[in-house]
Amino acid sequence: MPTILEVFPMLCVRDAAAAIDFYKAVFGAEELLRLAEPSGRVAHAELRLGPITLMLADEFPDYHFLSPTTVGGTAVTLHLHVTEVDALAERAVAAGATVLMPPTDQGHLYGDRKSVV
Repeated sequence: MPTILEVFPMLCVRDAAAAIDFYKAVFGAEELLRLAEPSGRVAHAELRLGPITLMLADEFPDYHFLSPTTVGGTAVTLHLHVTEVDALAERAVAAGATVLMPPTDQGHLYGDRKSVV
């Protein structure tokens, strides 16, 4: 059986350029690569986000690569462990994110402080 070397989350988003700017501003992501069409549509981008490489691109309906906006939601979430949940939630809001759950202690579940933005 082949050995899996790494797993790269790959996101399809609407307005990948704005998503890249958001991840850089909020999470301090480092842009490693961006391949864009002359129109500006991002065909492929790679961001270093802590210990992982996050890949993302704009929608490509011809290849059945559709964003959550188009399909009406997503079954995927990205769970990030961070050192300062409150500060990061504030940065996300300042960059345009919507708070779905403010930073709250979750000791009764698993002991972490959690926010959903």
